[in-house]
Amino acid sequence: MHSLDHCLLMANKVYETRKTGYYARMEATYEKFMELLKKARKN
Repeated sequence: MHSLDHCLLMANKVYETRKTGYYARMEATYEKFMELLKKARKN
């Protein structure tokens, strides 16, 4: 759940600040969350 929380936090930062630096961080946390989700489906 931590990766999902972090992904949502970065999405909020992007929305609030529109700073481009947060886009890369949001994408990285989203990808990490999706990897965890895929692993969970396999189990």
